[in-house]
Amino acid sequence: MSNKPYRVQPRVDDEGNVVDPIDQLPSRSFGGIRLEERVQEWVEADVLNELQCHIQSHPHITCQVLIRRRLLEEISWKELSDEYGIPIPTLSAFYQRHCAKKLLEFGNRLREAGEADQYL
Repeated sequence: MSNKPYRVQPRVDDEGNVVDPIDQLPSRSFGGIRLEERVQEWVEADVLNELQCHIQSHPHITCQVLIRRRLLEEISWKELSDEYGIPIPTLSAFYQRHCAKKLLEFGNRLREAGEADQYL
C-alpha cells in the first residue's frame, strides 16, 4: 500500500469542460456565510468580551489574538513563539485551556440557535 496522499484529478466532461471534483463538494455555508467567516465575525466583534482573557504577564496575547492568528490565519506555533517571545508550550497550553474552551462554547451557542448543523 502506498503512503502517497490521494489526490483526485480534474476530469474533462462530455462537453470538453474541465471539472474539478473539489468544486462539486457542498459548501460549508449557511446563508452564504462559510463557517470560517462566522468564526471570524465572532472573534472580531467579541460582543460578550469573552476573548479578552490573556496569558499572565502578556496582556496583549488574548484568546482573540490567538484564535485569529492560529486558527483563522493558520500561523504556526513556532512563528507565534518567535514573534511574541513566548515559548511554544506556554502558547499552546493557554490556547488549549482557554481559547479552545471559548471555541467550544461558541459552537454550542450555534447549536442551540439551530445554526451549527448548517455549517457541517
